[in-house]
Amino acid sequence: MAQTLNAAKKHVASRTLKKLHWNNSTLLRGDVIAAVAALKSEVGQNLQIIGSGNLIQTLQAASLIDEYNVWTFPVVLGRGKRLFEAGAKPGALRLVDS
Repeated sequence: MAQTLNAAKKHVASRTLKKLHWNNSTLLRGDVIAAVAALKSEVGQNLQIIGSGNLIQTLQAASLIDEYNVWTFPVVLGRGKRLFEAGAKPGALRLVDS
């Protein structure tokens, strides 16, 4: 798994990082919505978000998420952050698989 992630092309959205040290990583600079929209317009692989509820909500508000693959694990630790916070735009989601 580590070899696959290290070899994959990665685009990192960060408010604090100035440079990246992870192999094949590119820092998205400036407006993350414009940067992701530009990436989506390129021909190639699908984009995936791993581990960023804040980024998901930002892109969701900009209608830039086409598909959700939600993995749940049977562990509850406090309240946590909701995927669809109050104020999220309703969308026409359709269950594709379960």
